[in-house]
Amino acid sequence: MPVLDTSAGFANGDEIRLMDALKVPVSEANISGIVTCMNQMTGFSPATVTLVLEYLTRYDTATTAQQTADVANTESKTLVKADVLEWEVKNGLVGLDNEIADCVNGLMNCFAFCPYVVSNNSMGGPTMLLRS
Repeated sequence: MPVLDTSAGFANGDEIRLMDALKVPVSEANISGIVTCMNQMTGFSPATVTLVLEYLTRYDTATTAQQTADVANTESKTLVKADVLEWEVKNGLVGLDNEIADCVNGLMNCFAFCPYVVSNNSMGGPTMLLRS
């Protein structure tokens, strides 16, 4: 299994953060492929590495904020009007959803050259054949 090149700014564990953000299933082949793509990026575009790290940081911040807001929106609440439909404001959760989607789209664009990312996106895409 290849080792992640940390010379351009990636840190150990960033491959798992990337896989989590892009919903790439965890397997030895996928981890190896993602690390290979990250190493290729380090070689041909160190500036893109910085952009990827910014997207990952924004993604982590937004998902943490969303989880915190989700917990805060459900604590100590009971259903009192089961037969009446009312609109409620989501306290900015739509903004967090948009931030997460923007980060995922940015990461997808940065890794458009990587078949391990393209084949696992939520929009579908080509299925990659792995030979043993």
